[in-house]
This record gives sequence, structure tokens and C-alpha cells, in this order.
Amino acid sequence: MRLALLSFFLLSTFLCAAQFCDGHKRITPQNYLLKYYRIQNDIFKKVKSDSMSILEAIANCDSPEHMYDEKCLHNHFLFVDFILYFELEERYRRRSDYSEQEFRMALMNLRDLLYKNWMESIKYEMPNGYHEWDAIALKGETLEEFKSRGSEKFSLLETMVKRVNPKPRKRDSARWSVHEYLGATTPFSSIMTDQAMELIKTEKGRQAIEIFSENLESKADFVNLWQLAIASADMDTIAALTILSSVSAQRMYLIRDFKHWMEENLSQEEYELQMRALKQSSAAYFKIETVASAMPMGWNYPDGVGAKSTKSYHFYTTAMLAYQLAKRGFDRETVIKEATRPAKKYKRAIQIPGLAHNIWLRNTWNASTVGDFKQVLVEQKLGAQWGYNLGKESK
Repeated sequence: MRLALLSFFLLSTFLCAAQFCDGHKRITPQNYLLKYYRIQNDIFKKVKSDSMSILEAIANCDSPEHMYDEKCLHNHFLFVDFILYFELEERYRRRSDYSEQEFRMALMNLRDLLYKNWMESIKYEMPNGYHEWDAIALKGETLEEFKSRGSEKFSLLETMVKRVNPKPRKRDSARWSVHEYLGATTPFSSIMTDQAMELIKTEKGRQAIEIFSENLESKADFVNLWQLAIASADMDTIAALTILSSVSAQRMYLIRDFKHWMEENLSQEEYELQMRALKQSSAAYFKIETVASAMPMGWNYPDGVGAKSTKSYHFYTTAMLAYQLAKRGFDRETVIKEATRPAKKYKRAIQIPGLAHNIWLRNTWNASTVGDFKQVLVEQKLGAQWGYNLGKESK
């Protein structure tokens, strides 16, 4: 089945044309590989022929009319994010005067800026072909009814995932609870939707997200990310964990998956309030990595946790699952086993596509998602242990 998923992934890649902003073709996780080298070569040509710096060439639009185009802004952001995700920055740094760390920080800051620019281009009731079911009338549908539609953008992948990862039986109560709480349909879809949407519905939740975002931007003097989140949420542990585990942990997926439903079923005023919170928190996903890269190792984690990644979502999403299971009375062994199960399965499943990316991109074989396999599993277990303890303390 893994080979079938990989075949689907590569087939999707080779069916797409290699364009950047030209032609208004959107870069996607499926077509990125085929588009990559043409874009890379265009960037290097700009540096050579137009006397641009490498960062200017990466951020430069193909023509002035594309400067504010939503798809173009999306593509610039996603291309830079993929450079960082697949650890390709060295081939670009060689065309600059930056040190390795200086260039990585500059690239992350550029990525963060490009993401915000893209978010600003996403407007109320302005279809762009990016959002789930945005050509369908959804007025009057409950959130549960809308979620039951599944994914329009990744329908084939969703079908395949259901076969690989079927819904557990209710008698496996801990496993069933985790499956229901995650609510994931594909590797590219939002997770923990209910708790995320509940948080942004309240003024208190939105305010916590705004303060959290401001604290990250200001690089306020907090001992670690967890203390920053707790302080932002007025010492509300659940709100802080919700921000870190679900709302800011999944990039732009909540916006892509639920924007059209929100337009159809919320007043414009309420839509604007909730969408602002989603835009702020999704930008925080990237900002956390940027800030953590400039902070002492381990800054992303609570006191006493021996994790070291600048990407903390592995820890906090698993911690939230463990917290919920502990609150429901499951024992420590069951909690840790079931809270880490989905992430372990996902991490194992993406090893083959990750290796295929590394080969195609002429990268070292163990770059990115292949090389961090053991580290991520360790951090997931640490998150489950920490979340279990938090759940027991709060009972």
C-alpha cells in the first residue's frame, strides 16, 4: 500500500506543467518536484543577468501584474518553504555572501513575510480555486455535515488513506478516541478541527492568539515557548495547548479547508474575526521555527523536556492527544502508546516519498523527513509523557 501511495504521488507530479507565476498555475505538494528545477534555474538566471541578490531573485515576481496575484504570492511562499523543508538552502547560499546560519535565518524571515503577503491576498467571498468546496453552496450546513463531505482537493488520496488507516472499532476505546479527536482525512488536511474552531469562536480565544502572535513577533523575553503560550492565554493551560497543538500547528490547512464554509455560515463580521485569528495562528507556525532557530536549543519546549527541534508541533500535537486520554482515565502505558500511534504511522509512511524527493532533488539521501525520523519519534514520546502528566495534574 505504501508503494501504491508513492506511485500516486509521483504520477500526480508528472501530470503537471512546470511553471511558477507564469500561467497562474498553483504549486502543490503533488507537482512540486516537476516544477522545482525550472524555477530554480530561473532564479539563478535572474541573479546572473539582472544583478539581483539571491534573496531578491527568490522573492521577485515574474512581471509587475503578478505582484498581488493570490496564486503567485502562494507559489513564492510555498517554494521558499519547500527549500527550507527539504534542506535545499545551501545551493542558494553559495550565490550569496551569507554564512550558513545567516542565510538560513534570512530565508526563514523571507518565508514568513511571503506567507503574510499571501494571507493578505485571501479575501472574503473571493473564490480563488484554493479552498475546499468553494464552488458549492454550503449555507445551512453544520460543521459536522461539512466535514462529512471530506476532501474535494485530495479525494483520491483520502480514499487511499481510509484503506491504509481505517477507523478503529469503538471497543478499542483509546484508539477510537484518538482517531475521532484528530479527525484527519489526508496528510494535507487539517487536524483537531473541533477544538481549533471552538477556540476561535470566542473573544478570549482570539485574544490569546493575537497576544501569542505579538509575543512571537516581539521576541519577548520568555524562558521558552510554553511559557510564552501560557502567558498569552492568561495562564489558561488548555487554551495555550490548543494554540500550539491544533490552531498554529497545521499551517494554512484550516484556512484552506474551512474558509468557504465560514463565508456561507457566519456573518461577515464574525467571519473576519475568526479568519484573522486563523491567519495569525497559521503564521505563528512558521514564526515559531524562525524564533526558535535564533534561541538556545530546546527553547520550544517546557522546562525539563529534553527535545531540541525548532519544529515543536510533533511534541505539542502528541501532548494534546495524551492530555485528552489522561483526562478520560486511561492508564499511562495506553496513553503513550495510542497518543503516539498516528504520528508514528504517518512518519513511517512518508519515508519512501521523502527518499524519492531527496533523490529527485539531488539531495543527501537522509535529508529532511528521512533523516529526522528517530528524533521525531523521540519528541513524540516526550510529548505524550508530558501531556499525560498534565492531564493527571488537572483532573
